[in-house]
Amino acid sequence: MAEAGWSRGADGMYRSQSGQPIDLEVRAGNPPLVREGSAIAALFKAAGVETSVAVGSDGEIRFTFPGLEGAPLRDTQQDLAGFISSQAGTEANRWSGNNRGRYSNAAFDQLYSRSLVTLDPGERQGLVADLWKMEAEDTASIHVFYDMAQQTIVMRKGVHGPGPVSSKQLVVAWNIHTWDMD
Repeated sequence: MAEAGWSRGADGMYRSQSGQPIDLEVRAGNPPLVREGSAIAALFKAAGVETSVAVGSDGEIRFTFPGLEGAPLRDTQQDLAGFISSQAGTEANRWSGNNRGRYSNAAFDQLYSRSLVTLDPGERQGLVADLWKMEAEDTASIHVFYDMAQQTIVMRKGVHGPGPVSSKQLVVAWNIHTWDMD
């Protein structure tokens, strides 16, 4: 921050050389995401960045606001669609689509298209991993937490019942009532 010309004021917030604070708005796309947006705002505030939370769903505002959006992402192709160029909201398409940051990368678009038609699960997973790597390297979004339902679950020997579930499934222990232990 110092290299960029920002220094912490007496109140702990970063300020420009003229004394102006960094002021970011975190937009929670709809009311159910207010808690997530508030958590992200609190992280920035703790780091010295003045932050407020706004709720709004109007299309043009969603695609053009000059702040941050707090929204959950999962490791699915559906969420990756939120980064393809054709999903960017514009006036021409009446501000519709899932690419709220209007990220545009032709290589990403081509790789995404390939992932949709690749039948081999291992190859498709590799393409999806490449897409997330590209998204991270381009900083199309900044991930501040990971959904624990996406983690690998390890069971001790003798537990019977857990098995692979779709990454779209929010709970990997959905059928725990049917599990057995030796």
